[in-house]
Amino acid sequence: MPNELTKADEESNQALPIAQPKADVYEGDDRAMLVAELPGVPKEKVELKVERDRLTIQGDTGKLRFERSFTLNEAIDRDAIEARY
Repeated sequence: MPNELTKADEESNQALPIAQPKADVYEGDDRAMLVAELPGVPKEKVELKVERDRLTIQGDTGKLRFERSFTLNEAIDRDAIEARY
C-alpha cells in the first residue's frame, strides 16, 4: 500500500530528466549488437523492450532515468534477442 513517503519518492523520480546513454550498434545481415555505456547502473535497473520494430533500453536508478530506442532491421529475429551485462 503506497504511503506519503513512497508517493513523494515516485513523484521526485518523475521529475528527473531522461538521459540517453551512449551506445554503438553493429549490424550484420540478420543480426545486430548494441553496446550501451551505463556506468554505475546495476543490472537489475536495466530493462530491454522490443515492440514491433523498436528495441528500447531503459531504466531508473532513483537518481537517474535513462531511455534510448533503436529501429530493428526486418531480418532480425525478435524472439532471438538476448541481453548480456
